[in-house]
Amino acid sequence: MVHDAAAISYLPELVDRSLLQQGNARIGGVFAVAGATGNHLGAALAALTGPAPRLI
Repeated sequence: MVHDAAAISYLPELVDRSLLQQGNARIGGVFAVAGATGNHLGAALAALTGPAPRLI
């Protein structure tokens, strides 16, 4: 994703060089959690609300 590349490329401007490896690891972890959580929450929402109404 474009925002993933932007976040990783901008990280050296935000943190000290000695913290760069730790920062990259945290960004990767956050992206992984967000991706998994978003998929599960979307499925739960679809199960709770049912199918979308037909507009035509």
